[in-house]
Amino acid sequence: MRQYILLAAIAILAVAAIGGGYCYYLNQTKAAFVVMVDITDDIKLNIDTSEVPSHIAQISSKWSETNVRFSTFSNLQNGKIISLSIPAEFPLMGNPAKRSKLLQDNYQKIFDTLNHLVSVDTGRPQSVIYAVMVHQLNYLSALKVHTKEAIFYTDCQENTDSFSVYRDTDFNQVLSSPEKVQSFFARQLSLESLKGIKVYMIYNTSSPELEKRFLLMAGIWAKIFQAKGATVIIGPNLLTN
Repeated sequence: MRQYILLAAIAILAVAAIGGGYCYYLNQTKAAFVVMVDITDDIKLNIDTSEVPSHIAQISSKWSETNVRFSTFSNLQNGKIISLSIPAEFPLMGNPAKRSKLLQDNYQKIFDTLNHLVSVDTGRPQSVIYAVMVHQLNYLSALKVHTKEAIFYTDCQENTDSFSVYRDTDFNQVLSSPEKVQSFFARQLSLESLKGIKVYMIYNTSSPELEKRFLLMAGIWAKIFQAKGATVIIGPNLLTN
């Protein structure tokens, strides 16, 4: 009798250890993504909406929790955010085929959501970009998750009352004194620690002049984010970075 009790106790402890270990693993592999689309300008951004679900599928763990929030730079200011969550699941109790189907369904939702955002016409003349980025990066900073990424589809052409790349005095300063522009933006808003956060600034254009303008502003903001601990990637698309 004692032998059976001992074996049962060992089995319970083994199951508890496995369960506890996997719960720890799930916590250590949680992922959160922010995807922002800039559609405020007359310039239509050439976005490959299929690359985001492919990227998330590659980065995320199959059985862990993954959260994605979407918005346009304009809509976020109006409090319009779309959220999608893929819950964690215990593999020993899960069905691999059903899990794969769940993931594919959610990746399709990500694709459809991005297509919807890209097609939205805001009709807004201004481009508030930096403040929206900071808001989202502070959101990610506060999360207790393993993987944190911000994907910003934007030409980075800030156009507000306080700073506009379309104002000659401001753009000339971008060209002649980028460090002063960097200091200006760094003073505007409080930015939390970005350690462990990966930031993508994506803009695809066939115009060398537009690419130059994008790289100038993206480079300035990248230095601000990097100083706070972020890894920053700038390029024409997501999958080749």
